[in-house]
Amino acid sequence: MTEEAIVKFLPALVAAGAAWGAVKQGLNGTQETIRHLSGVLDRVGQKVDLHGEKLAAIEADKEHIKEMLRKVEKRNR
Repeated sequence: MTEEAIVKFLPALVAAGAAWGAVKQGLNGTQETIRHLSGVLDRVGQKVDLHGEKLAAIEADKEHIKEMLRKVEKRNR
């Protein structure tokens, strides 16, 4: 390759390097965003699990109260 060819090729090479740098920067930002969203989803999942447990306990209490009311109603007949 002659010096003239290298000089002509150099701007394209520099532009390609700059483009790759921009792509890599964007990918790094995307990875950071994905890590952040993953953490948010984990916390939401934990809260959903906790609420599910609370709802199950409330349902059990409700069934217990219904059963007690049935017994009281039966006794009062």
